[in-house]
Amino acid sequence: MDVDVEDVVTKKLTLEDLLEAAQIEIIRLNVGGRLYTTTKRILTSQKNSFFSGALNNPFFQENEQTLVIDRPTNDFDVILAGMRGEDVEDIIDGFNEHRRDVLWDDIKFYCLDDTFSKCFRDKLRAERLLDPTNYFATDGRYHEVVSDFRSMISSLIQIDHGKIATGHEDGSIRIWRITSRCTLIAKLEGHSEDVWSLQKLKDGRLVSVGGNVKIWDIKKTKCDLELTDSKGSITSVFMVDDRKLCSVSCVHSIKIWDVDSGRCDTDIKVTGCEIAAFKGNKFYVSLGDNKIACVFSSSKIKIFNTATEYCVQTIDTLFTDITKLFKLTDGRLATLGVTGVLPQIKIWNTNGQCDLIIECHELLNDVVQLRNGNIAGFAGSQVHIYYTLSGEYSNFTFILPSESNEYEDDINFEITTLLQLDDNTLMGITSDGGIQVWDIEQGDIDLKLMLDGHTSNFYAQAIQLEDGRLVSFDTRKFCIWSYPYA
Repeated sequence: MDVDVEDVVTKKLTLEDLLEAAQIEIIRLNVGGRLYTTTKRILTSQKNSFFSGALNNPFFQENEQTLVIDRPTNDFDVILAGMRGEDVEDIIDGFNEHRRDVLWDDIKFYCLDDTFSKCFRDKLRAERLLDPTNYFATDGRYHEVVSDFRSMISSLIQIDHGKIATGHEDGSIRIWRITSRCTLIAKLEGHSEDVWSLQKLKDGRLVSVGGNVKIWDIKKTKCDLELTDSKGSITSVFMVDDRKLCSVSCVHSIKIWDVDSGRCDTDIKVTGCEIAAFKGNKFYVSLGDNKIACVFSSSKIKIFNTATEYCVQTIDTLFTDITKLFKLTDGRLATLGVTGVLPQIKIWNTNGQCDLIIECHELLNDVVQLRNGNIAGFAGSQVHIYYTLSGEYSNFTFILPSESNEYEDDINFEITTLLQLDDNTLMGITSDGGIQVWDIEQGDIDLKLMLDGHTSNFYAQAIQLEDGRLVSFDTRKFCIWSYPYA
C-alpha cells in the first residue's frame, strides 16, 4: 500500500493501515475476552517466550487468526507496555503485594521474566539462585516452589505428562498440575498412616501405601480398590508384573494381589522373623516369570514362584548383613552388604552362583544402577562408580559449599540422594540441602552445576520428569527445576 500525507489527512487512515504500509506484521490478541493489537516484533522480542513459540507456529501463520489466550486479563496492559519498552517499574512498585504476586505469575506464564527482571529483582534472587562468589552456576533456576505444607511430604511421583502426586504424613495424597504453573487440583484421603510410597500402574492408576494399599482412579479422583493385610501394616509394595502386586507386612506376611479385582491370589507362608520388614523396597525385587526374590535372615536370598507359593532357590550370600537387594539390567541379582567389617557388592547369576565380588573400601549409604550397567554408590561426600564387568572403580568427591569452608570441621556434610539424569550426568542432593550435578563420562568427571533449593535436610530426594525437568523435594516443599540448565 502506498501512503502519502494527503491520504492520512483526507482518508483518515488507521494505525493498522500505516503499519501495513511499513510492512510491519500486525498481531491481534484476545486475552480473557479483551482485544489488543500490537506487532509481532514486540511480542517476539524475548526469545523462548510464550509468544515466540505461538507466533512461530506454522498453524498460526497459515490461518492468520487472532491469538486467543484463555487466561484472566489482570494487568496485561502493564505486560504489553513493558514489552514495548516502556518504563513500568514505578507502576509495578505501586501495586499491593497480592497484585504484584499475580502479575509475577502472569509474567512467568508468558516466560517474560528476562523482560521484567528490573521490576522483580526480589523474585529473581529467590528463583534464579545467583551466587556472588560464582561458585554456583548462574543459569540454574527452578520454575516453581511449593511449600508451607501443614503435613510433611513423604513421597512424590509423576502420574502423567502434566501431573505429579505427593504423599503426606497425615495420610492424604495431593494431585498437582505442573504445566505452565503448579496448581493443586485434587486431594485424596483415606489412609490412616503416613503415605510413604506412591507407584504408578501401567493403566495409569495410582498405588498408595500408608498402612494399607489403595489403588486410585486419578481421573475420577476416587479409590478403586483397597488392599488390607489383616495381619498387620504393609511395609513394602512392588509390582510382580502388569497385573500382580506383591505386599509385605510388618508381621512377615507376603501376599500377591490382582490389581483388577483386588483379590489375594497368593499368600506365601513364612515363619519367625526371617524376612526384613522395613518400610521400602530395598529387600525385595521382581525377577519376572512369576518369581520374586526376598532377603531372609539378613544373609540369605530366597526366590519364590508366586504361582505355586514354593521357594525354588536359596542363595547364601555369606554376608553378616544385607543392606540392599537389587536387579541389574542384564537380569542378574546384586546385593550390597557387609562381611564382618568389610563392605562388598556381590553379583549373582541366574543359577545362584556369585559372578563378581566388588570391594567397596567403605560402608556405602546406598547404591544406584547406571544406564550403562555399572553401579554408583555413595558414602559421606564420596561417590564411587563400580564397573560390573571388571570390578574396578573410580570415585569423586562432592564439594563443600564455599560459604561453609571455614566451618568445615563442624559440618556433617554428606550425600543423601543420587539420581542419574542422562547417560553421562549424575545429580546428588547433600545434607545441607544443596544440589550438585556432575559429568561422569568415564575418565572425565567434572562438576557441571551447583544449585541451592533446600534448607539443611537429610530427607531431600529427587525424581526426573518425562519432559526432562527435575523435581526435588524435602519434608516441607518441592522445587521444579528446568533441564537442561544451559
